[in-house]
Amino acid sequence: DMGCYAVSVYTAEQQARLGVDVRGAKILPEPAQPRPSAGGQPNKEMPQGTKDMGSYSIPVFTPEQQARLQVDERGFKFDGQVRRTQKTLPGSPQKEKPQEIKNMGGYAVGVYSAEQQARLGVDERGFSRELLAKVSTPAPTGPGGKERPQGTKDMGSYSVPVYTPEQQARLGVDERGFALDGQVRQRSKPRAGPPQKEKPQNIKDMGSYAVAVYSAEQQARLGVDERGFPIESAPVPKAQAQPAPAQSSTNDDSIAMPGTPPSTIQEAIASLISNMDPFKPRVCVLGGTSFMNGTSKALTASIAQKLEAKFSDRLIVLTGGMKGVQQVFADNISRTPLYNLVVPCDAASGFRNGNDLQVGKDLEQRKKVFGKIGHIYLTIEGGPGVAQEARDAMENGALILPLSRSGGASSGAMGFPTKALEAPDWASDNNWAKLANPDIPVEMSAQAVVDLLESYLSKQADPDSDGEVGNLMFSVRTMGGREASISVRPDASTEDVLRKTVKRLGLSKAPRLLTPTGSLLECSREVTIESSGLENGMELTCVRMNTIKLTRHLYGRDGSYISSDTVELERSVMFQAQEDHLLEKLPPNPSTSTKKHYELAALDFSVAPPSRWGEAGREIDPAIPVQHIFWGENVCQLMVRCPKQ
Repeated sequence: DMGCYAVSVYTAEQQARLGVDVRGAKILPEPAQPRPSAGGQPNKEMPQGTKDMGSYSIPVFTPEQQARLQVDERGFKFDGQVRRTQKTLPGSPQKEKPQEIKNMGGYAVGVYSAEQQARLGVDERGFSRELLAKVSTPAPTGPGGKERPQGTKDMGSYSVPVYTPEQQARLGVDERGFALDGQVRQRSKPRAGPPQKEKPQNIKDMGSYAVAVYSAEQQARLGVDERGFPIESAPVPKAQAQPAPAQSSTNDDSIAMPGTPPSTIQEAIASLISNMDPFKPRVCVLGGTSFMNGTSKALTASIAQKLEAKFSDRLIVLTGGMKGVQQVFADNISRTPLYNLVVPCDAASGFRNGNDLQVGKDLEQRKKVFGKIGHIYLTIEGGPGVAQEARDAMENGALILPLSRSGGASSGAMGFPTKALEAPDWASDNNWAKLANPDIPVEMSAQAVVDLLESYLSKQADPDSDGEVGNLMFSVRTMGGREASISVRPDASTEDVLRKTVKRLGLSKAPRLLTPTGSLLECSREVTIESSGLENGMELTCVRMNTIKLTRHLYGRDGSYISSDTVELERSVMFQAQEDHLLEKLPPNPSTSTKKHYELAALDFSVAPPSRWGEAGREIDPAIPVQHIFWGENVCQLMVRCPKQ
């Protein structure tokens, strides 16, 4: 041990046997007089003591070694004279060490105790008070003064030391420590500008950002404009020759439409819908005019592409004709009907896809219409304007799918409706969570949007299809005796079957569904009733499955051992019905894209896995339940061989 680090050394036995020193160098015959090292340190023996230096320790010669070898604690020859290494600071005592520790925040220092200071006549640092008094200079009249400030002042994100009222009265200084001369100095004339009385209460959307403004009530009461400047001192542009036109009132519900007198919001919406198919659901895209999140652009493009691939012309997409999210979305669809709502002064959106429709005389009027025309709203990032349109849509009963992983208003900020962040009853919790998870690929979040949209459209088209002619009927029951009948469309998925089962039986958690053949039904949005093998009138049993943990040994196609891990399988289910778990983590097989031709074997004893396939174990038929092979808990070893092909 060298204190703050360690080195490898030869043991005493090695030194004696090999004729080397502690570092491994050959020991030469000792001369008559030992030759000291450059600093006078002898090479005869190593120091046998240690000295604590606070955060580390160093080796030193013991008192016995010092007396015998005539050296100091560091090993240097001692001739009886005391030498000072350097000039000491004024009053720095050499008598004794400080006995206390003072915490300086990120570190600590040794200080002299009160008893030491009184006895030695020093301050806490060990300097002589008498000598310090001789060399000290008068205290300046300014910050710091004769004594340190004892108070603190909160400056918001930090604090500063200040003199207390008692110190100010006693020392004749202000809070910063400057001497008072009896005169009160005024700061320079304040700039005519926002009042300091209260904060603005409204938010104004400036497109890619937002600013705080004073409300109409505040402006009338305080005599200021929306920025807080007094009306009589508000800056006027030099080139302004005439008064600016009055701002449109936010309470005016009339909407300007090209070529017609001002209309109400509903009349404007009806006029716009006359250009579209009124029976198709309208999906509105909301988002910021620039991308703040590094993944939002790719997310927007992926949603647009997947939405068009799934629904094509089954719905209508609307944008506000803005850059950023809406333009990227529009650029990634070509077959889906697309309409861009623009204000008359912005004659065209400039998008390469879709039809432009003019509505409103300004951005505020266009927003009023856009927040009420859609059935479904997708939100990505955004600011206060997106939050306002989302609130209007929520009040109008529309569905909002917030991509909260993108941040901004869509994550619940800036007044975004919190109710819109909660998953609806019909929505899959897994899919809804993917809208908020920033750690998954954007393609997964985009697919979740499409799946949620499909579920919602199915629900709207057929909220409860039980009893409808042409539907398939199934009898569902629990192991406890509860029974019910459900009816689903022939083109529905097995996930729809499970969802209705949970609803009709009033279950708190989704169970597994067991078919009359004894196999588990794979409940997924991708699996249709027809492909699952379900037939009209079948009885499905809700089961809670017990699992068994197996030690799984994986083997390659050539029979060589690969690795071992653990896997949980359901006891009463056949091996072949649990292929996804059995063949999980297997190496890729370029010869086939199917999970066929695998082999199973069981080890009857708790032994190490064989190095090659076939050296041990008994073959297992995949068409039998797991529990028929592994009855006990002690022998649970399963061998799996990769597909033969």
